Amino acid sequence: MKHETRLVLGLNSGTSVDGVDAVACRVRGRGDAMRVEYVGHVSRAYPAALRQRLMAVMAPAATTTEELCRLNTAVGEAFAATAALAIRLLELMRVDLIGSHGQTICHLPPSRGRQGSRGAETGTMQIGDAAIIAQRTGVVVVSGFRQADMAAGGQGAP
Repeated sequence: MKHETRLVLGLNSGTSVDGVDAVACRVRGRGDAMRVEYVGHVSRAYPAALRQRLMAVMAPAATTTEELCRLNTAVGEAFAATAALAIRLLELMRVDLIGSHGQTICHLPPSRGRQGSRGAETGTMQIGDAAIIAQRTGVVVVSGFRQADMAAGGQGAP
């Protein structure tokens, strides 16, 4: 990013599965000198049918890989629509980066993992295809925050 001030849009949906929240912030500087300024936020409810489908696949429910694949696309579209809505309603002239948490479907941190042949079987699954969000908005999207934290030995949550 070449700009001194970066406009970042964060997207998240909690385990209540009620919809997608977007928050915009201006980020200035780097490292210890970094400053973040809140710009605004937008919330958009999931359509009832999508919410029902999501609730039906959440652990410990059983589902199919086909349904997970379809939901990954549908949630990606919902996140992209929320990002576009935030950009329009907050009158954001330029967005440098979108961070997308996705929709958590299953979260098994080390404290909840089963013992397997290699120790605790842990993992986390968030859906909402980041490539769809990037294509629909034309903005670079970063994701995989919980996975990255768990890969580094964390719990995948604060």
